[in-house]
This record gives sequence, C-alpha cells and structure tokens, in this order.
Amino acid sequence: MPRRYICYGVGGVGGTICAKLAQSGLNVVAVARGEHLKVIQESGLRLRTPAEDVTLQIPAVLDPSELQPPLNADDVVIISTKSHQALEVLERLASCSYEPTIICCTNGINTELAALRYFPRVLGMLVQLGGTHLTPGIVICSATGLHGWLDIGLYPEGSDEHCELIAADIRGAQFACEADPQVMMKKRTKLLSNVNNCTAIVGGEGEREARSKIGDLLREEAEACFQAAGMPYHPRGDAYRNLRVERDDTPRGPELKPGEEPFGGEENMRGGSSTWQSLERGTGDIECDFLNGEISLLGRLHGVPTPVSELMQAAARKAAVEGAGAGGVEAGSLMARL
Repeated sequence: MPRRYICYGVGGVGGTICAKLAQSGLNVVAVARGEHLKVIQESGLRLRTPAEDVTLQIPAVLDPSELQPPLNADDVVIISTKSHQALEVLERLASCSYEPTIICCTNGINTELAALRYFPRVLGMLVQLGGTHLTPGIVICSATGLHGWLDIGLYPEGSDEHCELIAADIRGAQFACEADPQVMMKKRTKLLSNVNNCTAIVGGEGEREARSKIGDLLREEAEACFQAAGMPYHPRGDAYRNLRVERDDTPRGPELKPGEEPFGGEENMRGGSSTWQSLERGTGDIECDFLNGEISLLGRLHGVPTPVSELMQAAARKAAVEGAGAGGVEAGSLMARL
C-alpha cells in the first residue's frame, strides 16, 4: 500500500505541513479537535501564504480510532501537537496499533523518548517553519518558495532507506528536508532558542530589555546543562542562525523568504512563537514544562543550578492558567524576582 500521512495536530506548523503534503498529491488525513476540526470537516483547511490562499478538502477525524482503513504499518504519523500534549496522543495511537512510523514534529527533545516506549520506529524532526494558527480552519505560513526546514532522522540516531523515502515526499511538498542520522543534535540546538519562548509572557515598561536579559540567562543555563549531560549541540552563535548557515552550504534551492507585504489582514501575520499563540488563544496550557522544564530536569539530574529556567517555567504556566495572555506579566516584577 502507498504511504498514508496522518497529521496529528494541524495548528500553525502541523496545518501547514498537512496542507502542503495534500497539495503535493499524497494521501493525507488530519487529526484535529474542537471548532478547528468542525470547520475543516465542513469547509476544508485553508492555507494562507504570501503567494497563495487555498482551501483544501482534507479528510479529518477527532481520534485515530476513526481512521479507515485502520492505523497500520504503512502509515506515517506526524505528531505536531504541543510537546505537553504528546503523551495523550501516543496513548491514543497505541490503543489503535503499534505498527506505524511515528515522526515527532514537536519542540523540545522529550517526545521521541516517550514515543519509543510504544512504537519501535520513531523519527525526530527538526522544525523551522513560520506557521501561525489563531482562527479555526485557517493556518498561515509566512514563507514563500520553500515553506520550512523539516530534517528527519531515526531516534536515538541513524537513518535508512525508509527515512530517505519520507524525506523525498516532504521535499516534494515544498520543504527542505534531509535524512540526518544526527537530527537530535539539531533539535537540541533549536531548544537553545525555544527556551526563550516563555518570554512571551513579559510585558510593560522595560519589556524589551527584560526579554533580552532573561533570554541570555536561559540560554546560558541550557548550554551548561547540555555540557554536563554530555549532550552535543551546535555551540556557535544563535541556534537558528547556525542551522541556517549550515543550510546555505548545501545546494537545495531558494531560501525561505518572508512576504514582502502584509497579506490577508493583521490577523494573518506571523505574531510570535507557538507559546505566544497558545497565550493569545487562551488555551489555558503551555508547553514550557517541556522547554524550560527540560533544562530544569537536566539541571537536577546533573547538579547544575537552573534558577532562571525554574522561575520562568513556573511564571509561564501560571500566566497560561490564569489567562494572562501574551505580555501579561510585568517586566519589572519578573526582573525583581530574578
């Protein structure tokens, strides 16, 4: 049977991937929930980019138990929920079948390990994609040309022919993608940037200076923990910038380009990280326990103090639960606690 791609979670990142895979002619099914699922089932999934505004009729279900045919060994499941939601996703998938290939299209470095408890074939995916989802049924990608970088590799390391086939499918959907045996090293490098996601809660007077200071301290703690744990990462410069320089050394077509002009109104502009989007949508939860919390965990395991990571982890969770929204915590109060 041909590969079927099950896109579990179709927000800004997952929805863009789902739409572009379907647009390229692959067999794709979305797993979504709430009003987002209802709109997709009734009207389709709408993808907006600087170059196109399309609505795609993609089969969508609430639960993998609804898939027809049932989940099987020919399926590739791309999990692109928030990291803290992944355990429930894995349990739902395992209740249907232990056979599919699982791709962890998630921030952080924990989902792959959790998936390996259930499934023998797990791939990590490095995600660099400017996706936004604030409105049910609509996802926005801020890039044209290549829509993102989605390198994959076996977890904990390695690659094989099946990885290469999946990478070719992803490239055919207008993403840069290579099968990289050391993809987890790239994901650790990305985490050095994602630990800053929590600064989306910072607002008020002195916001910019506070975010910069807190971001520097968070990255220092993360690097110290990686070093103590013997976990390799790209140490030079900004994590994203370093990965992009690496990309520039390989011939793989045009670079990502932001839209030259606003498209579709203010609500369709790239506003911020996935954490910012959770705060703006008022979801009541946040994935910082698997970003800053990952550094807190490594620090506790390896004797590295992580006071800033722990403070921001707790502050971000509190802001999400209380519905404070992005920028809802005064910079001055956070800096005083630091």
